[in-house]
Amino acid sequence: MRAVCRFLAVSDSVGQMSDVVVRPARDADVDAVGELLGRAFADDPYTRLLFGAAPDAAARASDLFGYEMRTQYLPFGAVDVAEMYSNEFAEKGQP
Repeated sequence: MRAVCRFLAVSDSVGQMSDVVVRPARDADVDAVGELLGRAFADDPYTRLLFGAAPDAAARASDLFGYEMRTQYLPFGAVDVAEMYSNEFAEKGQP
């Protein structure tokens, strides 16, 4: 059984503490996660093999990752996302 949420405290590059909430992904997260993964893996050798040096390789990879997430991973609860909240706002109850 998987925990619904996990809370972590991390320090950013200037030493400010933030709370990180890790939670199961929802349908509303698919586009953002796909875009993030597309940009992160745009220069990956396998991504280059699939899409070549096309100027829109990152966008194509984003579409692929979003499709895979929506059809292969999300229905089985296999995707988590992390959200970071600054302590300054967390004390006020805002993300």
